[in-house]
Amino acid sequence: MRLCWLLLGCLALGGCWSAAPAPNPPAGSYRAQEFDVRAGANLERIKGAAVSDAFFASGTIRPLLGRAILPGENGSMRVAVISYRFWNSKFQGDPAVVGRALQVNGQNVTIVGIMPKGFAYPDGADLWVPSMVR
Repeated sequence: MRLCWLLLGCLALGGCWSAAPAPNPPAGSYRAQEFDVRAGANLERIKGAAVSDAFFASGTIRPLLGRAILPGENGSMRVAVISYRFWNSKFQGDPAVVGRALQVNGQNVTIVGIMPKGFAYPDGADLWVPSMVR
């Protein structure tokens, strides 16, 4: 009888399932900003963030390919993590992009990771670089 009431209640409410909860935002600090990025011959301004090494440390969201920014990389813009969207639009989803150079605000950086599809925190970010604050 309980099962019957449960089923009827579910039908009345439109279903007894729920979407998976959205992952928590990353830990650590960040500063949303725009960057001038040169990938090949094209220069464009994209949204991104300068992040602390703790930004990806919670492990709730891991890069699809490569790695995140590591402890000790703050204070020097030598590496970058890019979004899935940027990876597909500028590099046609080539997995060999990890390890390649990219120019960010006139500085050469190495792409060390690609975030999973849909991750664009904060504010539609396509690029994450280490914070310059130590």
